[in-house]
Amino acid sequence: IMMVVDTTGSMNSRDASFGTNVTKLRCAQNGARELMSGISPTASRIGLMVFPPTANATEAAKNYDCSTSSPAIRGYKSAQNGIYDVLPLGNDFKANDSPADLTATSNIVIAMKGGCNNGGMSAVGGVGTYYADAITRAQNRLVATGRADVQRVIILLSDGDATADRYNIDNTANQCRRAINAAAAAKTAGTWVFSIAYDAQTSGCGYDSGSYKNPCKAMRDIASDQTKFFSSDGGSGSCPSVSNPTTNLSGAFAAMAQQFRGTRLLPNNVT
Repeated sequence: IMMVVDTTGSMNSRDASFGTNVTKLRCAQNGARELMSGISPTASRIGLMVFPPTANATEAAKNYDCSTSSPAIRGYKSAQNGIYDVLPLGNDFKANDSPADLTATSNIVIAMKGGCNNGGMSAVGGVGTYYADAITRAQNRLVATGRADVQRVIILLSDGDATADRYNIDNTANQCRRAINAAAAAKTAGTWVFSIAYDAQTSGCGYDSGSYKNPCKAMRDIASDQTKFFSSDGGSGSCPSVSNPTTNLSGAFAAMAQQFRGTRLLPNNVT
């Protein structure tokens, strides 16, 4: 499982459904811990990518330390060599299959604010939203480092409104459509793509055209099928998921964990 998390500035806004002082990023972190609590470390490995990319590996590490320092970021231009990778696939998030308690010293648990009061992922603004390349990087990383004969999974969480401008991306055109195409390539290769539309709207994607000027549609089309599309919109009903009616972010992650528990692929030599 590669989680791809939106850490743009909009994730610093408050989610009223969780309380006036809780940021969207903190809600996402709570949900990710719910996911890790519900899956097996013997059956699943999980990694983390963020967008916008960080400046280098040293800055990426600030997403899983216990300090309050925010990582320096890069724009999305290829020449800027930003780092989407935060943590590789690993299974140290939990000691064994049974307990729900997460391992407080695990880097990915720390990233999700489950290991210390300070630190964890930060939402850094300034370069807009663009996630097509993050999807492609996640797929490439799964192919390169995932176990053979085990199902590959991408989980994308974002509001879906791609907004990177010409100062931060090589080509501004069709940013949401490019993300849909990147997900389609991953799906064709056999990867399950889950998407969580977090407060996604039905208008936006200003650099796209026609029906693609719709962040909700982008997030819905990115999912492998409608059973893998989730939405958390604070109960507004702006971007509903028919197959997964919960609008609670933690509930969405818990439902995903249930899907993973229901299907376990084993190597051919295991009976």
